[in-house]
Amino acid sequence: MPKIVIPEDVQGKIIDEHGSDVLERLNQEIDKKNDMLEWKSSLKECFPRFRVVTQYADEYFVEIGFQAKNRDYRAIGGWVENKQQFLVLTICAKNDHYQTSKQSEIFNLIGRHGRKIMDSARE
Repeated sequence: MPKIVIPEDVQGKIIDEHGSDVLERLNQEIDKKNDMLEWKSSLKECFPRFRVVTQYADEYFVEIGFQAKNRDYRAIGGWVENKQQFLVLTICAKNDHYQTSKQSEIFNLIGRHGRKIMDSARE
């Protein structure tokens, strides 16, 4: 059964950059998503549960939308096949102008270095 997990180092970065209330709200959203994923037996069955699913090379990345502190946020995660987990890699506050947003920068970086990012995340 696939599951979404936030590594401890990412949790620390979220608290440092956005505050513990944002992490708490993300955890609540992940709990809801994990409940939805509980009965899914394959990766492809999980895709409708995410806001965005992107594939670069053989790596899958997902975007989870949530709100905290009266703002929209996006958590971006990557699929780790051998653990059957989506690891949250980072979050960002959503910007109305996608082309100039942090969210767009992250996906551009993933597009260029997706495999390297996920190799690093798997360690």
